[in-house]
Amino acid sequence: MLSHRTGYTRMGLLIANGTVPREETLLAATNVEPWVGLRNGFYYNNVMYLAAGVATGNAAAADWDTLLAERIFEPLGMTHSNASTKQSQTDPRLSLGYLWDDDLEVHIHQPMRDLNNIGPAGGINSNVLDMAQWVRFQLGFGAYEGGRLVAEEQHKETWTSQIEIGGGIHYGLGWFIREWLGQPVIEHGGNIDGFASQVALLPESNLGFVLLTNVTATPLQQESINMVWDALLGELEAEGSAVDYRPYLGEYLANFGPFSNEEFTVLVQNGSLAIDVPGQTVYRLKDPDEEGMWYFAVSDTVAVSFERNEAGDVTMLKQYQSGLTFDLPRAGVEFQVEIPLVELQKYLGAYRSEDLEVDLKVVIQNNRLAIDVPGEMVFELYPPNEEARWVFRLTGEVAVEFHESGAGVESMTMYQAGQVFNMPRLDVVSEPLPTVDDILALRDAESRKAARRQLGAYRMTGTTWLPQSGVEGTLNVYVSGTNQIRLEADYGKFGGTRLAVNGGRAWSQEFGRFEELHGSRLGQAIQSHPATISGDWRDFFESIRVHRTSELDGRKVYVVRLQHGELPPATVHVDAETGDLLKSETVVLIKGGISIPVMIRYEDYREIQGVRIPFRTISSNEMSGREVIQIDSIETNIDVNDDIFTLSPPEED
Repeated sequence: MLSHRTGYTRMGLLIANGTVPREETLLAATNVEPWVGLRNGFYYNNVMYLAAGVATGNAAAADWDTLLAERIFEPLGMTHSNASTKQSQTDPRLSLGYLWDDDLEVHIHQPMRDLNNIGPAGGINSNVLDMAQWVRFQLGFGAYEGGRLVAEEQHKETWTSQIEIGGGIHYGLGWFIREWLGQPVIEHGGNIDGFASQVALLPESNLGFVLLTNVTATPLQQESINMVWDALLGELEAEGSAVDYRPYLGEYLANFGPFSNEEFTVLVQNGSLAIDVPGQTVYRLKDPDEEGMWYFAVSDTVAVSFERNEAGDVTMLKQYQSGLTFDLPRAGVEFQVEIPLVELQKYLGAYRSEDLEVDLKVVIQNNRLAIDVPGEMVFELYPPNEEARWVFRLTGEVAVEFHESGAGVESMTMYQAGQVFNMPRLDVVSEPLPTVDDILALRDAESRKAARRQLGAYRMTGTTWLPQSGVEGTLNVYVSGTNQIRLEADYGKFGGTRLAVNGGRAWSQEFGRFEELHGSRLGQAIQSHPATISGDWRDFFESIRVHRTSELDGRKVYVVRLQHGELPPATVHVDAETGDLLKSETVVLIKGGISIPVMIRYEDYREIQGVRIPFRTISSNEMSGREVIQIDSIETNIDVNDDIFTLSPPEED
């Protein structure tokens, strides 16, 4: 429960509006379906900390708030700390909170959020002087100024790894655990509307610090950790850098994980080399070590290096993370041909693994032979070694070997983690990919656009079910043309959400918090129009590219990449017979610069006046789990006032 390995996702919907009492929240949590099995993964969940807090209060025949005051605040002399938003707001010294808006490039004031219903998970209000006492208590292994609050053995257990998250990072009981120059670092950050914090400890050096900021999120939370240790214990760096950063600046193309031809930008920021990772943030790099490794300032477990050609020009960036190596060629630079491409042609095709129940495709990417693993990524290979094995460039732990006869390449063997998988080649005659015009014709884009106009303004009603939050709700969607929509989801006592798009403007109201959307989030709101599913993509996307032919649930599909401007691209799977959109994968941008990879399945297509509409959609992501939307009815040619496609702040309604 305290190590986030219960198998439950965040359950954020249960606590979003801040009004449901703790006991009712926990009762609702009993209806939640786990995302994975117990101890099978790290899934951050604040509701579990609420449960732990309520349990400790019950065990002491009190409540958590009283227990916190009597056993923590009072013994540590934290006289300016509390767990009451209302009490804090009476203090004239209380800071105002802000959110940095990347699109508007301004700080926007955020009203303080009442966290009483989730208090044990992050409802403490404090200052740096009080928090310094908490740091002293932690560095004292549960003791403070001669008195012991927690047994040392029990305290050390909180710093003991319970689960490995990855990349050298572990989680104990309420603490992230990592290393700095061989020393264990114990740390945790926190973020709420308008405020962010960071506490970090270096126990072996008896050091700790607390950072409190009045912005919702800041890279300084993680960057401050190594900055403080470097400043206090590291060698002092001379002002400025002796390294000439200019040769490394520019764009590098990423094709791994969630990135498909995404540009990583290397730039100079605040006097240091840095990398702007799409959908994430700008990461500062330390100057290179003796081996040419530029480590991320926020983590000693992630680094990059640069490769040069014979002329001395930088041609590639290599990223090292979690034991893997990712190659990112410089934009405009082609990988050198190591083996003539004509010699690679004989290996191309599909290979079947009955053990893994998957078809792997051998393709050419970046002038290299590569393995396309469905649902994962394309893994580029090194040329064959002395054992005739083509080793994965990403990791030396996986390799393949091809077997030939007089008739050509007949099979492939994969070696992975001590296992051997034999894969016969499938006798499939390759066919040329359809063009974009072919895909649009398959989807009957023109006639469907005309049919959609005949629908007039229409309303869809249905239900929404979030099994990983244990909540059901009702859904109303109003649509007019291709540039007006209104979506309303009502979850009863847990609150609701509204989104309205009217031409080039959009507004959102989520659980009582209102805002007008701008920039990338405005763009994504516009793309939430139902016509992006069953209409003409050219109305919403600037770029349409057909990537490959694949298979989904036994059906042949075409994989197409859609993109508009700088918005995250969407990779969609189109039924090769009907043209229906069956699956979509993209990254959703939410407030605070957070990016969430999301997969959506479209099912139960029905024809409404010549327009094929999916009556069931199932979206899923690692943060909140699944959401199942079922449309019950569609009313067409209804009368609607344009005002319905505009939202106003609650006080103006």
